[in-house]
Amino acid sequence: MDTTRSLDYSKRQERRNRSISVPLLMGRDFRPQDGENASKVAIINQTMAWHYPNDSPIGKRFGFKGLEARGQIEIVGVAQDSKNDSLREQTPRLVYLPFLQDELFGMTFVVRTMDNPTNLVGAIRHEVHAIDKNLPMFDVKTLTQQVDESLLPERLIATLSGFFSLLALLLASIGLYGIMSHAVIRRTSEIGIRMALGAHSGDALWLMVRETLLLVLIGVGVGLPVALVASRLISSQL
Repeated sequence: MDTTRSLDYSKRQERRNRSISVPLLMGRDFRPQDGENASKVAIINQTMAWHYPNDSPIGKRFGFKGLEARGQIEIVGVAQDSKNDSLREQTPRLVYLPFLQDELFGMTFVVRTMDNPTNLVGAIRHEVHAIDKNLPMFDVKTLTQQVDESLLPERLIATLSGFFSLLALLLASIGLYGIMSHAVIRRTSEIGIRMALGAHSGDALWLMVRETLLLVLIGVGVGLPVALVASRLISSQL
């Protein structure tokens, strides 16, 4: 079976690691013996395993187009599906390779801690440099930061939506005040006559409040259905 490097079928450089809670569902994990000169092996995820519906994928072989390992990589394990680039993405078909057998030579180092992870950056950098001072260590992020970055477009949309909602509420309030102020001025003579005939100030106040409530109820009756329909249209962004 040949594969291409695409978003839905990509060869990942990161090794499956218990630190990020991606359990092994079938087969075995990588071993120290899976080195550069050993037989090439890989762990695939569940989505990739579904391409072997009638048989276990363990022991099957595949390869990557354009690489010498074409058809020579043996599947030794199946890992649970996980997200890699975005929480909204469809689960891609993933292949995990031992670091020493990965032609792209990239590595993501994952550390799990009960303490504040930012407090360990200095200690981790020191340990890495103790092994090899020329090893570069960059793009240090916590998992929370990575999740927040992947949700940045949604957060921006939510912030802008909230801002414009408040602005619309302010404009509606100003417009409602202007309409009622005009109505009171227009009916000043009527209110004066009612008061002269014995009406209480509370009655005149309720007369104007009742008209205001009527406008508010009409607005809510029209606005709620529109809001429900609009929320369904943007549900994919929520």
